[in-house]
Amino acid sequence: RLGAAFFEAHLVDYTPEANWGNWHAAAGLNGGRLNRFNILKQSKDYDPNGDYVKLWCRELNKIPPPLCFEPWKLNRDEQQRYNCIIGQHYPVPIKTNSFSSPAQKSSSSWGKLGSGSEA
Repeated sequence: RLGAAFFEAHLVDYTPEANWGNWHAAAGLNGGRLNRFNILKQSKDYDPNGDYVKLWCRELNKIPPPLCFEPWKLNRDEQQRYNCIIGQHYPVPIKTNSFSSPAQKSSSSWGKLGSGSEA
C-alpha cells in the first residue's frame, strides 16, 4: 500500500485502476498470471504517431515515428538533423533490447521482458 500511495501522490498521469491494479499484480496476487510489457511494442501499437511520447519527452518532437521510439538508434547525422544528440539532449540508454544471438536472448532476463511476444 505504501508504494501505491507514493505513486498516487507523485505521478502526473495517475489513475486508481492502473496504479492499484499494477501494485496488485506486482505483489503476485493476480492468480499466477505474469504480465510482461514491452514498452516499445506498446508505444508503436498504441501511439503510432508518437504523440504521447512527444508530449512528455519534448526533445523527441522533431523525430518522426518510428524513430522517436528508439532515439538512441539515430546515427550522428540524424541526431544533428533532429536536434537530439544522445547523451546531451536525451540520455544514453542503460541497456537496449538488442542481442547478438537467440541463445543470448533466451538466457537473458531482459530478453524475456523485451522479446516482443508480450501484451
